[in-house]
Amino acid sequence: MSSILLRPRTAYAFTKASRRLFSTKEYQNVIASRPVPSVALLTLNRPKALNALSTPLFKDLNAALLEADAEKEIGAIVITGSDKAFAAGADIKELKEKDFAGAYSGDLFAEWSVITKIRKPVIAAVSGYALGGGCELAMMCDMILASPTAVFGQPEINLGVSPGGGGSQRLTHIVGKYRAMELMLTGRNFSAKEAEQWGLVNRIVGEGEGQVVKEAVDLAQKIASKGQIAVQATKEMINAASELPLTEGVRFERRLFFGLFSTKDKQEGSEPLCHRELSAAGDSQRIIAVYNLHVIPSEIDIERFKAALSKNLARFPHAAGRLIKEGDEWKINLTNSPIPVLVSRISPDASELSKSYPFPNEFTIQPSHLTEPFFNSEDCGKFLVPGDASDPLLGFKLTIWETGTVIAITWCHTCGDAWSMWDFTRSLSAYYVDLDAPESALPLAPSLYRHFFRSPFSREPEDADLTENFLPRMPHLAKDYDLPPLFQKYAAQDAITNQVQLRISGESIEKMFELAKEEDASTTGVKITLHDALAAYLVKVLNQCQDEPFRRVLLILNYRGSSSKPSTVATFNAPSAQGNVIMVMYSDPLPPSTASSVSALARFMRTTVNQARDHKFLEKWMCWASYLLGKSANAGKEGRFQFFGPEEREVSINSNYSTDWNDAHFGFPGKARFFTAWSTMNYFRIFAANPRADGPTSSKGVSDADVCVHVHKDYAEKFASIITQDYPDTLVE
Repeated sequence: MSSILLRPRTAYAFTKASRRLFSTKEYQNVIASRPVPSVALLTLNRPKALNALSTPLFKDLNAALLEADAEKEIGAIVITGSDKAFAAGADIKELKEKDFAGAYSGDLFAEWSVITKIRKPVIAAVSGYALGGGCELAMMCDMILASPTAVFGQPEINLGVSPGGGGSQRLTHIVGKYRAMELMLTGRNFSAKEAEQWGLVNRIVGEGEGQVVKEAVDLAQKIASKGQIAVQATKEMINAASELPLTEGVRFERRLFFGLFSTKDKQEGSEPLCHRELSAAGDSQRIIAVYNLHVIPSEIDIERFKAALSKNLARFPHAAGRLIKEGDEWKINLTNSPIPVLVSRISPDASELSKSYPFPNEFTIQPSHLTEPFFNSEDCGKFLVPGDASDPLLGFKLTIWETGTVIAITWCHTCGDAWSMWDFTRSLSAYYVDLDAPESALPLAPSLYRHFFRSPFSREPEDADLTENFLPRMPHLAKDYDLPPLFQKYAAQDAITNQVQLRISGESIEKMFELAKEEDASTTGVKITLHDALAAYLVKVLNQCQDEPFRRVLLILNYRGSSSKPSTVATFNAPSAQGNVIMVMYSDPLPPSTASSVSALARFMRTTVNQARDHKFLEKWMCWASYLLGKSANAGKEGRFQFFGPEEREVSINSNYSTDWNDAHFGFPGKARFFTAWSTMNYFRIFAANPRADGPTSSKGVSDADVCVHVHKDYAEKFASIITQDYPDTLVE
């Protein structure tokens, strides 16, 4: 057995983000949004005219650009159109009305040059047609990402005119005189592939609706994470390179370079990482560790794994930090500390090896006594002693045999929730497959902005109902425990329960969903999901086994923002936010109708989810939740801890069903398997199932589900029996 200590290569700076969308104005021809806190997204909005560039459109675009450029928290801007057309050219109807005198005296196209004066980087996300003025607009941006469907061109010659928005100059600079002559004198359009070959676009993104915008936002977010004065100065240097002789350009660069020495960004960037720190919000003070395992059917390349981990820690620098406590304030010191990696080689007997080795079956949730031997518990304890800066927040143990490897990962919850760990592991896997993996092959660039919720005692006018309406719904957070009594409480539940593991097929989940929709004869306006139907069915069956039905449901929810739907969930957190961007939603009392109706319970749970993700409700809820978690973490010498299982006549749903952990396949897609441990009484954990030995784990795109719950011994067998009677293809352990 051997140990490896790895350090990350570099680290990103941290920036705080504004809580609001950058734009307070409504534009008629441009949609201004903020998909992540540091990026402005401007969408041209003249769909009937294929986003033809009219004067009113440019006035709206210029106003939005100037507003975004002035907004301190925005670091980069993305301009896009529709999937069909970025912009199909200048507005021909508008141009037809112009004569020489009118165009000259009115300085036609003067407003087109505003974009070139924007100091922050501007990225064009081009899909569909970018012709004439549309091509010129894209070339005025600092970078261009193109979808495979993008078509560029300067076809003005076909209308008896020439380019008028800078096309003849910029296209010539980019593709050269002779190719520019051919393209503009013939009016020939050219494809995204040609544009990439000629250096007109940075790259062509993958296929799929909205993919070009997603990748442009990712790129913009990465740029925005850098020191903004340095970013703007570098943009200015690069633009000057096309206008100044080499000697003058170098002299100009050097003057700006020396000027940056006086900036705060330079001073902070030059300091050792040990002097940087990331404050931990109250909801991030969960100092419990998460234990996950990934099993691949091959001996891992240790040197390659080390290189991949080193690159990945540069993306996730907080994972190489150390947790400290100063007074009542918790911080992750970005110490660039070594990460423990323990390597163990074993030689299992041939009789032990099976399709499911190293576990007796393929269920995602395995008993703790089977998973614990694969973890390096000495380096990452289950709980961290507050103020002890020696404990790592991340650790690995690689257990290797001739035909396989278990990659065991210990992840401190302070680094982030399951989604954060999923991002980290997928990124690590991508680097292991390709050490030079492009940004498009990686998850969203991690956002290390932490949102701090106000105190529930802040006495803001909108907080008048905080104590009356919110605190009573948090008994699970208001009550905390020292470690010994907490362990005793979990042990007492384990003593009277049996663990039940289920593998429910995608076909069965579809049937549950269809039955739930049929059962609902009324028009409620609440759209349930496959997951709602599955969770409601499981709770309904458990209700059938008990003398009294459950009175409440606790839902563990993710409230990250959405890059594709910026108005949903929490815009104050990015889709790739690192941290505990989760809440335990304590529902209203369950109506009697939910005891025996899958449809009624599914609709009730979906309504609860929708309520939890309302911005105003969420902000108020998290005021108390963050305060209570922080209060517990600061109690006594070692802190106190919440019990995260349900109490009597309560049921919890903690689902990862929409998260495919086997996306972290380390080069073995469809063959890698994911395992974890832990559940407790009436606490459902739901995962997308591991690959079947005999075929795929999905039907028509619906994944099989692995479900684990601890059920009272008196009716655990009955619970499993009802499910197998209703859905005979269900596997039970």
